[in-house]
Amino acid sequence: MRNITRADIESRPLTAEEKGWLRQRDRHAEVDLNEALHGRPVIEGEDEIERELGVGPSSTPAEGGVDEGDDYDNWKKAELREEGESRTPPVDFTGCTSRAEMIAAMRAWDAAHPEE
Repeated sequence: MRNITRADIESRPLTAEEKGWLRQRDRHAEVDLNEALHGRPVIEGEDEIERELGVGPSSTPAEGGVDEGDDYDNWKKAELREEGESRTPPVDFTGCTSRAEMIAAMRAWDAAHPEE
């Protein structure tokens, strides 16, 4: 049985196969988090080294992973869920059981949907 851990998701870019496995299990927030941290392929199935601009380590905060532009760390779970569900498209909280996972899903959504 395959096991993709939180450490895998946060420490390295996942392969297309690993992302597919997670998506099949409705773990979309974890795929989004991985792509927010490590970038995503420009063309699905192409070389994993080629990444979309504007995502990845250079665009993520360096100081303890805390994003200076939001205050999600001070929000309650109910507030996170309410805000996430009000967005278009809604934040995918599938598989999120802890407040930290919900915050990661919110930040992944923010990275995937930058304000214009």
